[in-house]
Amino acid sequence: MREKVRVWLLVTLMVLPLFTFGSLEVRELILEKRVMGYLIEERGYDESDIKELITESRDFAVETIVVFSDEPEIQYQYKSIKGKIHQSGYGLVAGFSKSMEQANLIHLE
Repeated sequence: MREKVRVWLLVTLMVLPLFTFGSLEVRELILEKRVMGYLIEERGYDESDIKELITESRDFAVETIVVFSDEPEIQYQYKSIKGKIHQSGYGLVAGFSKSMEQANLIHLE
């Protein structure tokens, strides 16, 4: 009986990290597809309007960063909040040193 418990515990400890990391990858993939759908279907963008779309996890929070073709120096962050996609921020793409003013941002929501 004790041997079965030890084996079960060992297997659980080995498999649990796979589910944790695997679920983050799945969440990233789902958010990326939802953001692309949101931009095309709800905001009216064409796929060619989107230069780059990167989804990443930070501290178990997942966000998608979008760079638009006509504004390559600015990146916009998108998150899912209560099941809806929202633009959550913006910033300069690495390597650019343009001054940012909200009034001049083309894709600010």
